Amino acid sequence: MSDAPTFNTLYKKLNAEQKKAVDAIEGPVMVVAGPGTGKTQILTLRIANILKQTDADPSSILALTFTEAGVAAMRKRLVSMIGADGYRVGIHTFHGFCNAMIGRYPDDFPRLVSSQAITDIDKILLLHEILESTEGLKEIRPFYDPVAYTRDIVGAISTLKREYLTPEEFKDRVEEEEKVFWAQDDLYNEKGTYKGKMKTMHQRAQKRIERNKELARVFETYEAALRERKLYDYEDMISVVVRRLEENRDVLQRLQEEFHYLLADEHQDANDAQNRLLELLADFHDNPNLFIVGDEKQAIFRFQGASLENFLYFKKKYPEALLVELKDSYRSGQVILDASHSLMEGTPGQEARTPLVSCAGVIGATVELRVFSADQYEAAWVAREAARLVGEGVPAEEIAILYRTNADAAVFAQALEREAVPHTVESNRNVLDDPAIAQFVMLLRATAHYGSDEYLARVLHARFLGFAPIDVYRALKYASRERMLLHDLLLNEEKLKDAKVADPKKMSVFAKRLAKWAEAGSNDPVPDVFNRILDESGFLTHALNTTRSVEMIEKLSGLARSTEMLALGERSYTLGDLVRHFDLLDEYRISIQKTGGARAGHGVRLMTAHRSKGLEFEQVFLVGAWDTHWGNKRKMDKFSLPLRGADDEGDNDDERRLFYVALTRAKARVAISYASSALSGSERLPSIFLEEMDEKAVVSESIREFEEALPPETFLVASPEQDGFSIADGEYLRELFIEQGLSVTALNNYLACPWRYFYSNLIRIPKIPTKDMILGTVVHQALRAFFDALGKGKVKKDVLLQTFRDALLHTTLSGRTYDDVLKKGEEALSGWFDAHDSWSKETLNEYRIETTLPLSIEGLSELRLRGDIDKMEICDDGVRVIDYKTGKPKSRNEMMGKTKARGAGDYFRQLVFYRLLLDLEGRYTMKDGAIDFIQPKPNGTYTSEVFSVEEDDVAVLRDEIARVSQEILTLSFWDTRCEAHKKGECEYCALRDLMQ
Repeated sequence: MSDAPTFNTLYKKLNAEQKKAVDAIEGPVMVVAGPGTGKTQILTLRIANILKQTDADPSSILALTFTEAGVAAMRKRLVSMIGADGYRVGIHTFHGFCNAMIGRYPDDFPRLVSSQAITDIDKILLLHEILESTEGLKEIRPFYDPVAYTRDIVGAISTLKREYLTPEEFKDRVEEEEKVFWAQDDLYNEKGTYKGKMKTMHQRAQKRIERNKELARVFETYEAALRERKLYDYEDMISVVVRRLEENRDVLQRLQEEFHYLLADEHQDANDAQNRLLELLADFHDNPNLFIVGDEKQAIFRFQGASLENFLYFKKKYPEALLVELKDSYRSGQVILDASHSLMEGTPGQEARTPLVSCAGVIGATVELRVFSADQYEAAWVAREAARLVGEGVPAEEIAILYRTNADAAVFAQALEREAVPHTVESNRNVLDDPAIAQFVMLLRATAHYGSDEYLARVLHARFLGFAPIDVYRALKYASRERMLLHDLLLNEEKLKDAKVADPKKMSVFAKRLAKWAEAGSNDPVPDVFNRILDESGFLTHALNTTRSVEMIEKLSGLARSTEMLALGERSYTLGDLVRHFDLLDEYRISIQKTGGARAGHGVRLMTAHRSKGLEFEQVFLVGAWDTHWGNKRKMDKFSLPLRGADDEGDNDDERRLFYVALTRAKARVAISYASSALSGSERLPSIFLEEMDEKAVVSESIREFEEALPPETFLVASPEQDGFSIADGEYLRELFIEQGLSVTALNNYLACPWRYFYSNLIRIPKIPTKDMILGTVVHQALRAFFDALGKGKVKKDVLLQTFRDALLHTTLSGRTYDDVLKKGEEALSGWFDAHDSWSKETLNEYRIETTLPLSIEGLSELRLRGDIDKMEICDDGVRVIDYKTGKPKSRNEMMGKTKARGAGDYFRQLVFYRLLLDLEGRYTMKDGAIDFIQPKPNGTYTSEVFSVEEDDVAVLRDEIARVSQEILTLSFWDTRCEAHKKGECEYCALRDLMQ
């Protein structure tokens, strides 16, 4: 690694304790890093220092954290510090790491490779089946509703898996708990009216044990059903990998030898399965190079199976470990740190810690408390105070409103809308709760229930369809008066004219499309129907043209992804099945989450305290701080699981740590508030945590003047439509491009049509993969499995074909489409196999590269490049790069770009792009490249062409990438259209024409 000036500059700014952590290259290290003490900085600097001080390969370093956002932040900081090598360091979430290992070594994890993930809906349906068919369930199958406990059982099983317990181990714990219970000598009343009867407190405990015994039976049956049906849970991703590593030392040794340095961020939130994974990877040495960072005061994810004991366990496991405690906070003013420290001093089991010292240079920091008479006054004050701060020059993104639950967001968002304060709600709200998305789902329902006037009448009011409300009213009234089916009326233009509908043709066109969608919904694969309705209904265009189009695209993508997952592996899945599953999602309060996430930097940020972890803000409003909302929460769990570290008093400890996290997000000010009366009129008490904080650190502020001066009509004012990020926002698009960089597919799309790149690669409009895309994906999966087997000496056509069939079963294809793709794929792969005499056994399959290309253009000094190479054959003089194509074979001249066909030159450019990636990475030298077609020519022969890629070709590509990057950054393509558009053949330019 080069001695990067960025590292030296940042290293010099560290304090003595931070330097001690960064300099500790070898052996186990535990860093206790309180809020604002720079834990992410020392993590990345330590990785950079390992590469600087040793000859370690970047790929031998593994850093694990808990969120994709954390992965992205660490990666971004590391790349800025050490350059392209930062992409080669293994930075993953725990689940992401396990998934990557399964992908790389599929033969070592047959339990997961041969199965598919079960959806939340299918989990519910499977448990319904088990509850209804299992005999003798009295406690968890109530007579009034046999499946009433389903949601609680789902949560309990997930918790058990995160705590790394099998059904057998859980059953043993419950039996042990039962033995302890019956060994008590005070179970029964010894005198009085109830002499000889079990005491009430023990009756409750016995009931809990009986429930757990029945839960153990259901858990065992559930696991057996998953295996039989070749399914797995999300939680299995870690536990199955861990158990495999425990059982097979060869598999474990391979991973231990691969990763020489291990780092774990936010380790206080690790659950038992995650902790065991770290332990196994580290146990190759007595004193492993294991570096963990955390803060027991911020252990807030107990509901995910995390326990404070996991963090403290490290000291017992490695008694010689270096302990570094960071005491200097560079975020919060001293008053905020003192208030937060006083809150935590009385926590049972809390390690004694030296109070943090503020080095942030914040003057006049405050912690304030306001008690309002009602929720609406609290929200109004927060909104007006936020408006005042923004007006005085505080950046809106430096203001956060933190609350306990997602449901708290609505009243504050509405108040901000009334005050016209830009804001972003960053909570995990259900996509289906969005009014616009709900209208699109209603159209799907109306299509699935074709013939039902009830559904049709409701969807006609959808804004994106563009019908005037008066026309809808006239049509409904006419159909009722004439006793006609609404569907029949809409198909009849003459009758619509009689009904005085202003634009009868528009309604008639919609009715005809609805009839065609309904036919498709009963016969075609659901993804095709979804894509078709999205396009033809006008909803996609509507979403792209709203002032919050970025959010809409993210929500639509989440809906599309959920639809795809529900249809996976179902051979007869229809649109009717999809809408029935939407009903179950609603019944069991299962959310569909949007893809991506709200981007910081656009307005006041509203989020739960959990989501605020790792963030910081100038001003924090900590709202809804009343008793039983923050602290003393009523337990609603149907099960009390016998888990390590679990106790009845632990809930307040977890809540206290969460309150601590919320307090310490603030740099200069925390404004705590709550309403003393609920909407019902019942009195609220202050949160127990307000009583525990040092009263000298908290200033109580009067709100009487504010409430008296606020006129009642304030709450009746209509809220203006909230603006959000638009896909036409230049700054947003530039940030998105810099974040994504370029792949060769994105580059080829841009050169073909800038708007194809814009919609497909940059903003990524939601589309579920088509049958051709699915065929390509499944063929590539089969090829990878075949070449992996080939490396082990297994050269069999059956391996190739069977892998293709298995992979195709796990797609969304159904009916005749599935049969057509199966036949086409089998014939092509069988002929392709027969057309080859031999294959190289020294290969690298699905080789992924992420690196950076230096550029000399304004605003961008280097560009992120990435690519996945299908196969590289290892030769004495370098590697041959091979890319497999599943489309129609092309001539060599067309691949080289020597014809005028659309896409001519794309395939050769792809090979040049791969050479550029390999040159930048520096690990392999590319000798040549090949394009190999899986589909035969019309005469039945197969095409495979080898190309030499020269330095001049790479130089031309570099210039082309620089030019394209410049055009994207400056948005100079905005008013251009491609050649195909002139012939009316470009759907992407057509979308651009509709953009407002």
